[in-house]
Amino acid sequence: MPELVRQGLVVVLTLGLLLYSLARIVGGLVLLLEMHGIIKNAKFTEQVDKLKASLPEMNANAFVPMNATVYLSHSLLMGVILFAGSALILLSQHLLGLTLVFSYCALFGFAFINFRRFNVKVAHLAVTLVLALILTFLLVSR
Repeated sequence: MPELVRQGLVVVLTLGLLLYSLARIVGGLVLLLEMHGIIKNAKFTEQVDKLKASLPEMNANAFVPMNATVYLSHSLLMGVILFAGSALILLSQHLLGLTLVFSYCALFGFAFINFRRFNVKVAHLAVTLVLALILTFLLVSR
């Protein structure tokens, strides 16, 4: 594969992960702020209320029960880790960046295993894992 094509693929895939991480960060942060009364928005209040209503059932099966603050903080942390990993890959810190991207996948997987509940979001994890594996191949096979 020509070097320019390989580099272009790395940049495009990494920018995709970076944008996805920003969505996770903003989503988690907005819901935390809403939950703690710092911002008020009916749509966000509805999302927080849905989360709070579903947590007792989720926690009934959980290895590590979480309250809403911990759950949203975990999601926010995942976004921060994915953002940092993506940014480091773009800054040519490939090993550390990939380690953080795979750490994000591990934290995401932990949430599914912890609650013993699989939903459509498992597709997000699968796509991220495939992208991380492709990035690993592209960065290692120079």
